[in-house]
Amino acid sequence: MTQVEQVEVKLLKYTFQFKRLRWRQEFAIKFPPKSTPQRIILAHALLEVSGIQPKTLDEAIKVMEAVPMAIVERVFRIWKGTFPPARYFTSSQLYVAPEPLSYIKKLSDDMEKDESDHDRNIRSAESKFGSQQLKETRELEQKILAGAQRKEGGYRGAIIATNDGEDGI
Repeated sequence: MTQVEQVEVKLLKYTFQFKRLRWRQEFAIKFPPKSTPQRIILAHALLEVSGIQPKTLDEAIKVMEAVPMAIVERVFRIWKGTFPPARYFTSSQLYVAPEPLSYIKKLSDDMEKDESDHDRNIRSAESKFGSQQLKETRELEQKILAGAQRKEGGYRGAIIATNDGEDGI
C-alpha cells in the first residue's frame, strides 16, 4: 500500500498502523452488540502494533479494547482525517425529453409519411407487375398463412399479421 493508504499513530511506546478501508469494506462490517462502532472499525483497519500483526480480527478487537475510549475517539478522527476527501461524481448534459404534444405530432407525421411511402410502393409495384400478378401473389401469401395456422404440420415461421396495439407495442 502507498503511504497515503496507511496511517501511523504513536501512543506512548506503541506505534499503531491502520490501513484505509474502502466503502464496501466499511459497509460489510458486522457490529457485535454492546460494542463501540469506532473500536470495531479501527480493529478492521489495524495492520500492526509496533511491528506485531494481529492474526485474526478477534485479536485486533482485543487490542483496541485495551485502549481507553477517549484515545480511540482521537485515533479514529486522525485515521479518518488523514485520507483525502471522498470523490463525488456528477453527470453532465442530461437528456431532455421533448414536449409530449410535439412528440405526438412528430410521430403522427412520421406515420403519415410511412403510409404515403407504402401506398406509393404499392402503386409502383402494380405498374411494374400488373394487378393480376399482385393478386396471385396475395393468394399465395394467404395459402402460406393458412398452412401456418394448421395445428398439425403447419409451416414454421409464417405468422399472421397483427393489428396495431394487439401485440402490446
